[in-house]
Amino acid sequence: NISLSSIVSKFNADDVNNYDTQLKQFTKAKNVCKEIFTASLYKTIIQNLNYNKHKPVFEEAFNNRQNPEIMVINQKISTYLYMNDFDPDQTVKFIIMPRSKTEWQIYTVEKRGQRFKHLVSLVSQDTAKSLYGEDVVFIHRARFTGAFKSLEIASDIAEMSLEQHAAREDKKHTQTKISVSVNDRISNFLYNNKYIIGGLGLVIASVAGAVIGHRKFR
Repeated sequence: NISLSSIVSKFNADDVNNYDTQLKQFTKAKNVCKEIFTASLYKTIIQNLNYNKHKPVFEEAFNNRQNPEIMVINQKISTYLYMNDFDPDQTVKFIIMPRSKTEWQIYTVEKRGQRFKHLVSLVSQDTAKSLYGEDVVFIHRARFTGAFKSLEIASDIAEMSLEQHAAREDKKHTQTKISVSVNDRISNFLYNNKYIIGGLGLVIASVAGAVIGHRKFR
């Protein structure tokens, strides 16, 4: 990212003693700052207006979720700022809203502070089409969004994706638990039998030394 101060500094004239040149460059820098400030202020005002305009729509959808992890909004709005304010713990994993008059779209929720990393992936397009055929418009290869020909199908896909994610997490947890259990058993065995193992080590070392010595003086 380029900061405003670094942009302004580029307008410094090489001849610092030339007043006219310095004034000309200063005027250019001032105009650039004015344009940037005006554009930023305009964007902030529009965002605030839209935030207040659509807040009741979002709030109603958020407070009336049938599944805490799936939110259905009846009109297409930007949800990013609302999610930060209303869902700091990121309970919602999928947002469903109209894509057109005849289609609905699922958006996955990104992990906060991690762009392009979503909390839960959608099922694959092949899996969805095997169940719903042409009623599945598409599911992106990265599985962060998809479109469907009805709200009912979109909701089913979201539920199915949550179930698939939960199954994977359970499997991962079980594998980790087994791995930890095996490592713990090995550690406990080595600790409980450290004297025996140590004695065996001494015996092996003695036998090896005797064999080497025998070969040496043979």
